[in-house]
Amino acid sequence: ADVIATHVFGLAQDLPDAAGTVFREFVATLAKKTAKTCWPDMRDLLLLRVALHVFPVTDLRHNVISPIELVLGQVRRTTLESADHVRRALFCAGLSLQITAKKGKFMPELVHCLHEIVALVHSQDADDAWFVAPLKAFVKSKATTFPTLALDATTDGLDADAVSAAIFHSTLTTIRLAATQYASVASFVELFAPLHTLLSQIKAKSLKVQAEETLALLTKLTDASLKQRRPLRLQAHAPTVLPTFVPRFDENYAMRKDKTMERDKAQLKQLQRQVKRERKGASRELKRDAAFLSRQRTEEHNVWRAEKDAKQKEIRGWMEHQNATFNQQVRKGGELIKGGGSGPAKKRRISKK
Repeated sequence: ADVIATHVFGLAQDLPDAAGTVFREFVATLAKKTAKTCWPDMRDLLLLRVALHVFPVTDLRHNVISPIELVLGQVRRTTLESADHVRRALFCAGLSLQITAKKGKFMPELVHCLHEIVALVHSQDADDAWFVAPLKAFVKSKATTFPTLALDATTDGLDADAVSAAIFHSTLTTIRLAATQYASVASFVELFAPLHTLLSQIKAKSLKVQAEETLALLTKLTDASLKQRRPLRLQAHAPTVLPTFVPRFDENYAMRKDKTMERDKAQLKQLQRQVKRERKGASRELKRDAAFLSRQRTEEHNVWRAEKDAKQKEIRGWMEHQNATFNQQVRKGGELIKGGGSGPAKKRRISKK
């Protein structure tokens, strides 16, 4: 992974946008994959470790590192059903410690995961026989050296007994790293007290000897954390001093509305009254102008209407005069002018025989 990280880091420096896009898509795909299969493959975890070498882990929020933190927190909440699951859980714990080392953040899922692994030592459940039985067999063999846990079960060459012992040894190492890194957390005692209790209850001699260093470190850090705590105290407030003012005397006092007010407030109120008065005056003038314009429009309309009626009356009189003259000429007779009249046509007389 370190060799690959060198080349990937060089490519990421040349193509930062493309590198961020590719890793974000990979993390999104991994999140969907873990939602179905619970635990990611070791090759996916190695790619996450490469991402931690390529992108800065000290940023409070990062487009690639922050999603990786969420994925790791989601993965560690799954159950442990085999040695391979514990192997991946410890690897995820190491990645979490690497992310939060320089950032100063705390991941509670890490402590919970370590607590579940240590609890397997005391488990009486038949479902946990894959870990308890080989560990008991390793204890009965009275071996003094604990093997190292490899990344892949196909390459470590260990049997089931040695794998359980290696898991126990790696868990203790991870607990020491986590305790040292989170020693400054205010709730260190409450976080690591369950782990301290589980480790102190181990009865197997070889396991107990192996856990002595971890127990001593937890005890030391717990005592240091308790010494740094201070008991709660009542808040001490200084006595409140009442403000004192020099009395003001006015020999030329006059009864006014704003006499008792301060000068600035009185001037402001006076200006507000002036503004209100001017607003009312402007509104009154606008109403007067509107009424005057309305009267003017009405008078102009009346004059126009009178002129129009007079013109129509003149035209109507002229037409009636012309019609009367024409009828008069028809009545006088003559062959040149026929017709006339404005009444209905008379019926033709029919002689009766």
